[in-house]
Amino acid sequence: MLEVILGWFALVILLAVCAFLVTVPYNQDPVLKLADPEGIKRIPGPRSLPYLGSVLTLNVPREKLIKRFVDMQNEYGDIFKMWAVGYLYVFLKDPDDIETILNSRKHIKKSIDYQLLEPWLGTGLLTSSGEKWHSRRKILTPAFHFKILEGFIQVFNVNSEFLIKDLEAQIQEPFVDMNAHITKCTLDIICEAAMGISLHDKERDDSEYTRAVKRMTQLIVHRQLSPWLHRQFVFDLSPAGREQARLLRTLHSFTGRVIRERRAEYTANLDAEKHFVSGKKRHLAFLDLLIEVSEKEGVLTDADIREEVDTFMFEGHDTTAVAISWALYFLGSHPDVQEKVVTELKEIFGDSDRAATFEDLQRMKYMEQVIKETLRLYPSVPGFNRKLDVDVKLKNYTIPAGAFVPIAVYALHRNPKEFPNPEEFNPDHFLPEKIQGRHPFAYIPFSAGPRNCIGQRFAVLEEKTVLSSVLRKFKLESLDNRENIDVMFELILRPKHGLRIKITPRVTCIEQSSWVEIKFSVTLGAQGTIPTRLTILEDLLRADILRNKMLDWVLTAVGTVVFLVVAMFHVVFLYNWSWLFRRADCTKIDMIPGPKQVPFFGNIFLLKQPEGGLSKQFLRLYKEYAPTFRLWVLGFPEVFITDPEDIEVILSSPSHITKSLDYNLLRAWLGNGLLTSAGNKWHEHRKFLTPAFHFKILEEYVKVFNYNSQILVKKLEAQVGEPYVDITSYVTMCTLDIICETAMGIQIHAQNDGEAEYIKAVRRMTKVVVKRQFTPWLHKDYIYYSSPLGREEGRLLQILHGFTDQVIKERREEYKTTHKSDDNNKSRRRRRLAFLDLLIEMSEREGRLSDADIQEEVDTFMFEGHDTTSVAISWALHLLGSHPEIQDKVVKELQDIFGDSGREATYEDLQQMKYLEQVIKEALRLYPSVPAFSRYLEVDVKIKNYTLPAGTQTPILPFLIHRNPKVFPNPEEFNPDNFLPEKVLNRHPFAYLPFSAGPRNCIGQKFAMLEEKVVLSSVLRKLRLQSLDTREDIPLLLELILRPKDGLRIKISSR
Repeated sequence: MLEVILGWFALVILLAVCAFLVTVPYNQDPVLKLADPEGIKRIPGPRSLPYLGSVLTLNVPREKLIKRFVDMQNEYGDIFKMWAVGYLYVFLKDPDDIETILNSRKHIKKSIDYQLLEPWLGTGLLTSSGEKWHSRRKILTPAFHFKILEGFIQVFNVNSEFLIKDLEAQIQEPFVDMNAHITKCTLDIICEAAMGISLHDKERDDSEYTRAVKRMTQLIVHRQLSPWLHRQFVFDLSPAGREQARLLRTLHSFTGRVIRERRAEYTANLDAEKHFVSGKKRHLAFLDLLIEVSEKEGVLTDADIREEVDTFMFEGHDTTAVAISWALYFLGSHPDVQEKVVTELKEIFGDSDRAATFEDLQRMKYMEQVIKETLRLYPSVPGFNRKLDVDVKLKNYTIPAGAFVPIAVYALHRNPKEFPNPEEFNPDHFLPEKIQGRHPFAYIPFSAGPRNCIGQRFAVLEEKTVLSSVLRKFKLESLDNRENIDVMFELILRPKHGLRIKITPRVTCIEQSSWVEIKFSVTLGAQGTIPTRLTILEDLLRADILRNKMLDWVLTAVGTVVFLVVAMFHVVFLYNWSWLFRRADCTKIDMIPGPKQVPFFGNIFLLKQPEGGLSKQFLRLYKEYAPTFRLWVLGFPEVFITDPEDIEVILSSPSHITKSLDYNLLRAWLGNGLLTSAGNKWHEHRKFLTPAFHFKILEEYVKVFNYNSQILVKKLEAQVGEPYVDITSYVTMCTLDIICETAMGIQIHAQNDGEAEYIKAVRRMTKVVVKRQFTPWLHKDYIYYSSPLGREEGRLLQILHGFTDQVIKERREEYKTTHKSDDNNKSRRRRRLAFLDLLIEMSEREGRLSDADIQEEVDTFMFEGHDTTSVAISWALHLLGSHPEIQDKVVKELQDIFGDSGREATYEDLQQMKYLEQVIKEALRLYPSVPAFSRYLEVDVKIKNYTLPAGTQTPILPFLIHRNPKVFPNPEEFNPDNFLPEKVLNRHPFAYLPFSAGPRNCIGQKFAMLEEKVVLSSVLRKLRLQSLDTREDIPLLLELILRPKDGLRIKISSR
């Protein structure tokens, strides 16, 4: 109890400090002063609370935020206001009012949100204002002249062809991640168009740059939706801030290097006549145009050029990627429209497969209507914001200086006065006769006025090229109804769960029956952000009138208390505090039986057990509430499912592959590898990695298993005559040796040198992760990385990542060296004993895995592959030592296979060890290596008797499921006959899942089974076992791995 009190006390102190830091204003502008407060009151809007204003009206999940704005716009009309922590927001929908703001050169200042982009983009065209913006706009406008744009068409075509080839290579696969392919295509295009860099023939540094671009956009969204990170020094201290710093070094160093190289080339060619010939080609790169302006007029420094190139990169790839994705979705949903587009393309190209020209693109009139209608319904940038520097008179109201004017393009484009039946997809909205009578500010997907998007013609040409290339090759069929698509209102308008599209090749040389389902999936912001778009929660104390120290102190104290409450909610509800307001969903959860709750804390105190007590607590809950029971943990619901049919609903569905939030604690070590990733990345990596576990590959690993097993046997033989050995420590070192050699192709000799730095780091890291898992106040990164445990993790990660990174570089160099000579084919084949070499070979041949991707998967294999097998082997040895009759049956089976020979086991020998396999399976039934795993439900799920709402975590505990007496009579008895073929045949397939089940089952289960058979058979052929501990006396640690608290004492003797 004292420990809990001290923990909460420490948490409160930390939150108080954090809240104080967050409340410090990051902008010294004065709080809005109203010359006409009564005039502002006349503007309609939601009710405003003291201090908070109307922020609670936006407290909805992010996917519902855009609907909330549309509903408010419909409720209040063409203009409405919101107050938020002292700031005035006036939302406009009337085209005349919007024209007043956007058409004036006085109102070009962006809102404070855009400051979050400045570390990356500096004060380029997107983020600058005033004289600098005017000057830059004037300089850059010629770079988008139609003659320059003509030169980019070749870039669009080349990369569209790469996209088509990628899709054709996937045509026989059941699912294709179309969004990933399109994003890759638009990134290739923007890199070549912006910098003249073709990523298809570049080395690793460039792919690192594209990864940094994609990750940087994700971090910006995460920070935008995390108001406590807006303050720069708070953000810099956070893990996200440190990651951004690393990304910025990659981004800025890359663009800086390219600028220097291109400038040197320009200077070198300046005096040569051929420069003018090549100079025409150089105009294909936006960067070359800027360098030419810089050299000729001296108005742009390298820093200025970098700002604009980085801005072009940021604005030019994601916006076009989602625009193309939405257009493909609509075409797949409206086959009549799709066929009209295809007819237009046939009229232009006939049966030719030639690339599109600039003139062809100008003729795609109906395609342009489709693009425009897509951008009407789903504008890539769903809204933007202006800050007023002077009072502005609109139709019926005057908006004071200092107010923010958000313009929700998404809502504006749904004005029924301008677009009859606004929710209907109808490209005829953009027939010339209909455009003619439309207000010019009623449709603004690229903004409007002097600050409109400078690259909009570039974007439309790119979209036409990519879409026409796809439609000339494939027929599309969308599988999702629009009503079922949750749309995320972020910097870019994304679908929350992707867009599923089926494609069929149009070419006759491919069977028309070869259907491919293409699934769009967008990575959302990091779990754990409060779902609100407010970006001004830190700016309360901005007024010169607060100079009085006492008043300053009082207001700061009040603000600190308010933010302490908000921060407390954020930490206590760990990742998602919207459950507090979802009463309907809470009611569904509370219909499920479970123990009585304590207000606020829920059932957390049930989980506060002494070491070894948690497994007994869950067994009590299982016996009392099975098959389904719920716990509330600090406001978050956990629904435990033990019925095999209910488990099948969750695990067999590809829709429920997202791991629970606990797995986020592993990301610092494992990144987004196969264990922690979800969505498209998981599907893609699972597909890449599956061949690495083909039985032909596994056959080669048997030699590694044998070699290290013989070392283990010798170590144990040296302990014959001792009272006992702790078998777990010996087996752990053996499995570490095995996993290092099979995963990375290196021998670390853990069994002979258990003090190696990497080995100690692996073992300590697993303990650090477990400790954090059971310390709720350390789940938030900004608290954890300020703690001693978080700092220790940082040091361990340097060792772990440094080691694997070095090994990857060495093995890649070896691969390149051996790959050059045909004489080395045999040695390259031997390299396949290492999982790492297989990944490097995939990377080199297909270019789909970066070094970072490889490191994630190798680290995942290391984490999952040594501890799980070591405890499985240890528990099996303990059970065999406790049941001599079963041990003798196993030994007899081994004698039948090996006779009196001392030879090593072969792959064929392992297939004959039927009874040993039953023993291993029964050991995993009683003591599953992974005693629990969990899913995070992203949609409502109907099981037998209940409906589980989206946002629920569903822990699945094999430790409990395997003790179902209806499935396993006398469930606590160790009985390998439970796995006789006739008994397995009639058992529900989801009643036994030591390796999980369904599409996300353990990819390495065959590897693990072979390894366990080799180690166990090696030990049992040489040694007799006698367990000294009874099962009842062994405390179980229900952690990531099911461990015995104090090891397993076994007396060994020679056979």
